[in-house]
Amino acid sequence: MAVASTDVVQEPASNGVKVDFDFSFKIHAATDLAVRTKDADGVYSAVLTNGVDYTVVFDSAAGTGTVTFIAPVDPETALVIPPVVDGAVNIRRISPATQTTVLPRESAMFEKTIETMVDKLVLEMQEIREEAGRAPLQPAQPLSPDPIIVEVPVDAKGLKWTDNGDGTWSIESTDHDIDTIEDAVLASQAASAASAAAAAASAGAALASEVAAAASEAAAAASLASLVAAISEGLWSARPATPATLMYYYATDLQSLELWIPAAGKWFVLG
Repeated sequence: MAVASTDVVQEPASNGVKVDFDFSFKIHAATDLAVRTKDADGVYSAVLTNGVDYTVVFDSAAGTGTVTFIAPVDPETALVIPPVVDGAVNIRRISPATQTTVLPRESAMFEKTIETMVDKLVLEMQEIREEAGRAPLQPAQPLSPDPIIVEVPVDAKGLKWTDNGDGTWSIESTDHDIDTIEDAVLASQAASAASAAAAAASAGAALASEVAAAASEAAAAASLASLVAAISEGLWSARPATPATLMYYYATDLQSLELWIPAAGKWFVLG
């Protein structure tokens, strides 16, 4: 049969109940698959083991198959624990890079044998194209792009493009640890936020102090106004019950004293 599908990998969704997952691309052996599970957070498992974690049935002619999970098993119910809700099963074809068919010398060659040989080449070509499609590539234009030299990477250091000035480019490691830079940026952001919060708190305290000072000033003004009114009246009934401000008056001579001594029937504030 012809190779009708160009798929190399399929990822049917899991719902926490189903254990059978279909795929619709051609394989020639159950061992031609790499199967992984994907959890609800998008994290993939390690490659599972055929015959231990799952089994495979397939039809090469139809280009279809099914992966059925057989592990792990719930010890209480003895039932297979299916992949998680909102997850998936990643089913990828990885054909062996071998050709085991031997055509007999000077004898009949069966059409099915030749077709299988050609199909296997097509499957491997599809897998190579899929892998190349995930690699960083140069643009198709210009038709003869400058060569790119990839230097030996340095652990935990970032990469950068460098024009060598001779028609070539290099991808080389920098002196910068990206994770360290990111941590420093986050720490700086946190420090800035803390500083802003402290400034806001300080401004709030200053405003509260200003309000309190204004209230104190207003109270003092009111007390002074009350005292001035009482003195101007000079009557006992006008004397404040509890003066807000304690005041003392001193006289250095009789003339000054006479200025502060009210007429008969009046009072003199000592405090």
